[in-house]
Amino acid sequence: MRITKRVRVVVTALTVATGTLAASAGSGVAAPPPPGRLAAVEIVKVEANVGDFWELSASCTMGRVAIGGGTEAGLSKSYPASATGSGAPNQWTVGGYGDGTTTATTAFAICADPITDLTVRRYNTTKIEYEPYGGLLKCPAGTSIVGGGASTNGPAASLYASRPAKASETGSQDGWWAQATDDQSDSNMDLYNMCAQTV
Repeated sequence: MRITKRVRVVVTALTVATGTLAASAGSGVAAPPPPGRLAAVEIVKVEANVGDFWELSASCTMGRVAIGGGTEAGLSKSYPASATGSGAPNQWTVGGYGDGTTTATTAFAICADPITDLTVRRYNTTKIEYEPYGGLLKCPAGTSIVGGGASTNGPAASLYASRPAKASETGSQDGWWAQATDDQSDSNMDLYNMCAQTV
């Protein structure tokens, strides 16, 4: 039986990363709407029975992009992904670990027509065992945060913060902030943000 500790953390340092460009949207079946506007938004869900160290993805239909998502289970990851490994994100992936029993879980994706000038950026950060880790991944100048996520890569990693951060909070550009802990081993996190021009 695994005992999960609840940890209250005072953040003394925040990793600020420029990240690398992972994907951009601008192609698809439908023409992108004007900047700052979403078209034909829908929620897609996938249900499955999962055990320990599970991962599940909800996929958008062809030509659409995933702009958000999540699940109701305890999480170690929730992030935008591409089914082919490149290009605009067309699915939302979630994952976690259980208590050794099989549990019914649902993954959700928020899907929309392609968004003008949408960029998805990813940055990897590492940590030492038992220490909280994570960071802030900022949007390019002149863009706004429209989504984001994080994927921890450790045997007992717990994602306990994953949220947008506005420019008024970061002191400059918008971004996505996430934090996790792993009480069993060294670990690392892929941090994602989704940014676009707004009107």
